[in-house]
Amino acid sequence: MDIIILDIIKLTLPALIVFLTVFTMLTKQANKEEKLKLYELKSKQAKEALPLRLQAFERITLLLHRLAPENLIPRVQTPSSNVKTFSVALLKTIKSEFEHNITQQIYLSNTTWNRLYQYRADLEALIREKASEINPDESGIKLSEAILKAIIDEPHLLGYQDTMKTIKREVKELFI
Repeated sequence: MDIIILDIIKLTLPALIVFLTVFTMLTKQANKEEKLKLYELKSKQAKEALPLRLQAFERITLLLHRLAPENLIPRVQTPSSNVKTFSVALLKTIKSEFEHNITQQIYLSNTTWNRLYQYRADLEALIREKASEINPDESGIKLSEAILKAIIDEPHLLGYQDTMKTIKREVKELFI
C-alpha cells in the first residue's frame, strides 16, 4: 500500500510542478499581451486625439484674438450706437463668441480654460466699468476710447499675453 501511494506521488508531483510552471508562464504571457494591446490602443487614441486637441488650441487662440478689445471693438461698433447700446452689443458678442467655443474646454487643461475664462470676466468687467463712467447717451466711440485708453495705460490689465502664454505652454507640453 505504501508503495502504491509512493508511486502515485512520484507520478503526480512532477506533473503538478509542470502544470504550475506552464500555468504561470501562460498567465504571464497573457498579461503581457493584454498590456501590449492596451498600450497600442492608447497610442492609437493619442494619435487620433492630437489633431483634435491642436485644432481646439487653434480655435481658442482665435477666440482670444477675437476678444482682444482692439479687434472686438471695430467689429461690433456702429456709428449710431450710444454707450449703452454699444456696451450691451460688446457684452453680447463676448458671450456669443465664448459660447460658440465652449466645447473646446474638453481638450484644454483646467488651468488654461480657467485663464481664458478669467480673461473673459476681466474684459466684461472693464466694459461695464468704463460704460458706467460715461453718460449712457454719449456716442459709443467714447466707450471705445475709454476701453482702449485703459488698455494702453495698463497693458497687463486683461492679461492677454499671460493667457496666450498659458495656451502656448500647454501646446508645447503636447510634444514633450
